[in-house]
Amino acid sequence: MLRGLALLFTMLAAVHGTDADRILGTWTSADGKACIRVSAAHGTYLGTICWLGSPNDDQGKPRVDGLNPDTALRSQPIVGLCILKDLVPSGTGYYDEGWIYDPESGKSYHCHATLSGDSASLALRGYVGVSLFGRSETWTRLTASGK
Repeated sequence: MLRGLALLFTMLAAVHGTDADRILGTWTSADGKACIRVSAAHGTYLGTICWLGSPNDDQGKPRVDGLNPDTALRSQPIVGLCILKDLVPSGTGYYDEGWIYDPESGKSYHCHATLSGDSASLALRGYVGVSLFGRSETWTRLTASGK
């Protein structure tokens, strides 16, 4: 009996994990200036910039995170920068408890995300304190024919 319950629980967790993993993949930011690769790590999801429309500055050097509040991190390249972290699945297509970083301002915000039913778009909401005080942006899933 206990073995059967354990097997059932394992199967339900696997199904839930598969549904939650629909967020995995590469997404284009709303302004089209960047692509973000979402991956899984330790039961949460994170997003790393994997492409920039203008990866180099005026001197031809890779753009860096010059506005990061941690001065020791200001020399790290934008490509490869983790801008989304700690998203936890909180229901079908909904992710909560995350953080999103805006390298254009150097600020971090609480974040939640909602995946569209067809998994083609990801609506993100960054906010301070409560979700009412924030900004929304929708990312589009990158297809195989994209960047």
